[in-house]
Amino acid sequence: SSRRRHTRYWRDWSSDVCSSDLDAAQIKSLLALQLGTPWEQRSIDAAIAQVESGYHALGYLDVRIVDRPVRPGPGANIDLQLQITEGPLSTVGQINIRGNVVTRDKVIRRELDLRPGRPFDKTGIQEAERRLDNLRHFSEVRVQIEPPKPDQPGVRDLLVFVRERSEEHTSELQSRQYL
Repeated sequence: SSRRRHTRYWRDWSSDVCSSDLDAAQIKSLLALQLGTPWEQRSIDAAIAQVESGYHALGYLDVRIVDRPVRPGPGANIDLQLQITEGPLSTVGQINIRGNVVTRDKVIRRELDLRPGRPFDKTGIQEAERRLDNLRHFSEVRVQIEPPKPDQPGVRDLLVFVRERSEEHTSELQSRQYL
C-alpha cells in the first residue's frame, strides 16, 4: 500500500507575551514566515531564532520561546502559537579582560560596543569578537557572558579572553606602536 503524505500549511500565528518591548507587528516581522506555505520545522526554528535575536538586541539575554503548532479545525492548516518568556532586562556589569600580556586593556575595550551600565546587546558579542580578531594581535579571542549574580540578577559581567600571537609578531606590533 502506498503512503499518502499530508502537507500541513502555515496559516497564522499568535503569541503570549508579558510586558513585551516588542509588539505583535515587530514579532511578525522578525518571524518572516509566509502564510500559506508548507509547515517545515526547520523554517519555524530559524524564524524563532530571529525573534530571540531581536530580544537579545534589547537586553533580554534569558528569553525563552516555546512554539506550539495548533490545528484550528479540520483541514491541513496549522497556527503557530508562541509562548515568550522574556526574563529580566540585563545591563552590562564589569568587563573583565584576561590573557593580554603586551596589549593594553584600552586597546581591547575600544573594540567593544558594550559599556558598563548600558542595556546588554547580546548581538554585540559576535561583533566584538570579529573586531578583536581583525586587529590581528591575537591567536584566540573569546567573549562570553558571565552567569547572573544572585544579588544583582539584572546585571551580567562580560569576560573577554585573548591569547596574544607569538612574541615575534607582538614585537613587530610594538615597534609600530599598535599596542
